[in-house]
Amino acid sequence: MREVKLGKYRGQYCAIWYDEAGNRHRPPLGTDRKLALTKIAAIRAQIESRKPSALTVEAIYAAYTRDRDEEGKSTERIANAWKRMRSHFGHMRPGDITKSDCNAYIQARDNAGVSRGTTWTELGYLRCALAFAVRRGWIDNAPYIKLPQKPGPREHHLTREEAKRLLDSAAMPHVKLFIRLALATAGRASAILELTWVRVDLEAR
Repeated sequence: MREVKLGKYRGQYCAIWYDEAGNRHRPPLGTDRKLALTKIAAIRAQIESRKPSALTVEAIYAAYTRDRDEEGKSTERIANAWKRMRSHFGHMRPGDITKSDCNAYIQARDNAGVSRGTTWTELGYLRCALAFAVRRGWIDNAPYIKLPQKPGPREHHLTREEAKRLLDSAAMPHVKLFIRLALATAGRASAILELTWVRVDLEAR
């Protein structure tokens, strides 16, 4: 279970704990200490009640997926990864997973023609789910999950003709502008989207 502590913030008691992503939660509990302790007990009970009754890898992974969804994170890739791993790891308990099990999974994915990058991502989600169970206090230690060697990043540079076709295919003006900025600056998408008008010199173009 997450450690939930009693603290004070802006003159009121509050419950303090950190979620699996490291984000701090600090809901107010009022100024009455006795009532605050009662509320904290309820928070702890609520967190503990989410512990799966049977701590199989499948139950832990489902809880991890649900937690990510409640945090507003996209879980589509997490769920898709589990569709591939379920038959291999789902029935197991965390402590039963060995390096040989991971090697067998990697080999099975290789035999299926799956890229090592995809397998790396899938087993990475499994690692995250088991680390989530440790942070919740459901298991003492997460087993070692061997990952295949991650392939290097793929690089592809557009030719002038490809860049022109990309621009011509953009129907919306704001999309065309985004593509122009990306091609001209090689900036990250997030950096381009965060660009403000005060950083643009329109007179000098």
